[in-house]
Amino acid sequence: MPWIAGSDPYAATPRVRPPEPDVPWPGAIAVEDGFAEVVDVAVPATTIELLDCHELALRRCALSGVTLALDPSPVVDAYGCTFENCDLSRVRFGSSRETTFVNCKLVGADLAGARLDDVVFEGCIVRYANMRQIEAERVRFADCTFDDVDFYEARLVDVAWPGSELRTVNIDRVRAERVDAREATVLGFEAVGRMDGWLVTELQLHELLYPLAFASGLGVEQPDDHG
Repeated sequence: MPWIAGSDPYAATPRVRPPEPDVPWPGAIAVEDGFAEVVDVAVPATTIELLDCHELALRRCALSGVTLALDPSPVVDAYGCTFENCDLSRVRFGSSRETTFVNCKLVGADLAGARLDDVVFEGCIVRYANMRQIEAERVRFADCTFDDVDFYEARLVDVAWPGSELRTVNIDRVRAERVDAREATVLGFEAVGRMDGWLVTELQLHELLYPLAFASGLGVEQPDDHG
């Protein structure tokens, strides 16, 4: 692992700005031929249920305290939106751009193959989530908790994890460029291979000692349980 001179920021900052919706919430979403679109709407605390919907596009919307109860779940695309205190569990995301998620719950969320550009996650719970093969560029995960999350073959460019706990995270075959993990509070990586493009502090190396050793094929004598 090469030494890298301290640089702050290491990853580029997401470019986001809050939407200014000016359309009253209609109380329901119309679905036509399996597609639904919501534009410039402030959505209050409610549960949104969509039947026979295959794709939901949200554009410049502000959602607060919303639960997306989508079964079967359509693909959700969000552009220029904010989600605050929302339950997005088991939601399937296709793409997201210039969007912010604050204190949201993403348990069992499916982002496999999703495209994320200029996206911020703050204080979110991400558990049992599928992020395999995502394409993420200028994404910031701040004060989030990741538990049993799969990033297999993901492409991460200009991604930062300040204050986040990465407890059980699969990074097998991740392609990384300027990924800043220096401020992450926990680094619980699994299936570690090469970590080109990642930046950590010297103090964080002890958390990576065993994953890196096992990835290199090094055999380590197991400690005697009886001391």
